[in-house]
Amino acid sequence: MFKIFKRLKNDDGISVTELLIAMVAMFFITGLIFILYQTILRVNDFSYTSSILSQDARMAISLMTRDIRESTSILAATSSSLSIYTDPDNNDQEDRVTYAVSNGTLTRTVEFFGGATTLKVLTDDVIESSIFTYYKSDGSICNDPLTEAKNVKITFTLDNDVSKPPNGYIADVTVLLRSIH
Repeated sequence: MFKIFKRLKNDDGISVTELLIAMVAMFFITGLIFILYQTILRVNDFSYTSSILSQDARMAISLMTRDIRESTSILAATSSSLSIYTDPDNNDQEDRVTYAVSNGTLTRTVEFFGGATTLKVLTDDVIESSIFTYYKSDGSICNDPLTEAKNVKITFTLDNDVSKPPNGYIADVTVLLRSIH
């Protein structure tokens, strides 16, 4: 090693062999830096995707839980949709709120007492269509959710690309229908 420094001080230059060794070393170092950079990009993409899916799921579950918990009656209930009467805008007027999954999109439709309707896409990454399960007060599954349901279980998986990690974010909550007797 010290021979190289002595040689450079003598203005003799470096040999072709030394130049080739240095180039090969630089090639490997550059390759390692590139691999590290690619790995960092993949981890960043994974983290970002996980964060977005988690945020979408939390927001949807929070909104659905609040509306369902405060509902006064169930108007229609299937495994992929639920229509209820509730007061989502706290104006003492019951409005019809419908949650539905179709083609991977979870939507919330509010038909206000005065006739106006709003549609909000909660997420477009749902990978199954059956998200609602209805239970009686004893914990058994309802045959007729319109009259027997005391709890609604909401379960869905969000995944914006099933061919890549992360493997999906699973949201699961059981909501007690407090205002339905």
